[in-house]
Amino acid sequence: MSGILDLLQGQLGQTAIEQLGGQLGVDKSQAASVVSGALPLLVQALAKNANQGGAEALAGALENKHDGSILGDVSGFLGGGDFGDGAAILGHVLGGQQSVVSSGLSKATGLDASQVNTALAALAPVVLGAVGKIKSEKGLDASALSDFLGQEKASVEQQDPDAMGVLGKLLDTDNDGDISDDLINIGGKLLGGFLK
Repeated sequence: MSGILDLLQGQLGQTAIEQLGGQLGVDKSQAASVVSGALPLLVQALAKNANQGGAEALAGALENKHDGSILGDVSGFLGGGDFGDGAAILGHVLGGQQSVVSSGLSKATGLDASQVNTALAALAPVVLGAVGKIKSEKGLDASALSDFLGQEKASVEQQDPDAMGVLGKLLDTDNDGDISDDLINIGGKLLGGFLK
């Protein structure tokens, strides 16, 4: 598993998952399923964004706003329900792909697209916080940050090569027009950790 996902799995305990479930109006297992699908996607999206010239902007955002302090109270943040910042992050990171991501996660988890969008907006600042913490601890500049995210993306893909390449192929790894099966495969290894 990637360093980012390891860090997040340590931070997103049962209480945090329950808080997110409360915001979405779903039970803990449904909340955990959307988290386990969303986190690898967000890591991949950040890596892709950094690789396509967004590393400087990302490094600046991490220094100014996403330094990892959010990880001190993930449950409180997820329970608070103010995810406007996360929605803005998704606009930058996913761009025009957001509706495709939401649709795929919706099919994979059984949640509706608005619930998925809320979950993604809730999780995006947490993921950036994890990246910001690692950036600070490792002293990464923009170039090193881009390299690091590339390694994280490769690490996520190595877990299940057949299921990854998600964003690079419009989130359809087997080109069958249905990404829900791919997302289930991606998140399966995380899901058990969130439900312990």
